[in-house]
Amino acid sequence: MNLGQLSPPQSTTVAQAVAVLEQAHGAVVASMLPALAHPDLRPIIDAQLEAVGRVVVEHRDADGGIEGYSSGYADDIATQLAAEGLGILQLLDRAIVALVLLRCVAMPAARGRAPQRWSAAAPVKLARLHDNRALGNTTITEAVNRLHDMHILVNGRAVGIRPGPAFDRLTTAQRRRIEEDLFILAVPADPVAAAIIRQRKQEDLP
Repeated sequence: MNLGQLSPPQSTTVAQAVAVLEQAHGAVVASMLPALAHPDLRPIIDAQLEAVGRVVVEHRDADGGIEGYSSGYADDIATQLAAEGLGILQLLDRAIVALVLLRCVAMPAARGRAPQRWSAAAPVKLARLHDNRALGNTTITEAVNRLHDMHILVNGRAVGIRPGPAFDRLTTAQRRRIEEDLFILAVPADPVAAAIIRQRKQEDLP
C-alpha cells in the first residue's frame, strides 16, 4: 500500500502524524500517535520521512515497550551533514554539552542508573559546571543559555540543567556514538577507549 491508495481520512492521519513528529518539542507519547503502530500506515509514514532524510525514533520504557516517538535525521544523512559542517556547535558549546552529558548521563550510567531518555535525566546544578576552572563562570552561563535557546540543553534555573529535547531526535546509533565519545573523554587511556578509536580509524579508511 502507498499514499495514493489511502482513503482521505487515512491520508489525513498520515499527514498529521508526520507533522506532529517533525514539530513536537521532544518525544510524543505513543498513545497520541496510534498510526505509528498501525501495520498499514506505519510503512507509509516511514516512507514520507525517508523521502526527506528523516526517520522515526522510538523511545522505549524499561520493559522494552514503546512509550513515545520522535523524528530525526537518518544516520547516513546526519553523517553527511556533519561532514559538510552543518549543525556543528562551536567548540565552547560542545564542551558545555559534554560536561552536562558527563554528569547527567555518563556518571549515572556508570552507577547503573542510566536515564531511559537523556532529556529526562536528573539535572546538574549550574554551580557544578562552574567547578570547571578552565572556563569562566560568565562564559559557562552564557553558553548554557545559548544552548537552552537551541533546545540542546534545558536550563531549569534553580532546578538545574539537563539535556534538552534535541537529544530525543537522535537515533540509537547516534546516541551510541556520543556515549563512546564520552567514554573516550572520561578515560582516554582505557583499553576499551583505545579499541573504539582503532575501530573508528579502520571504518574511516577508503
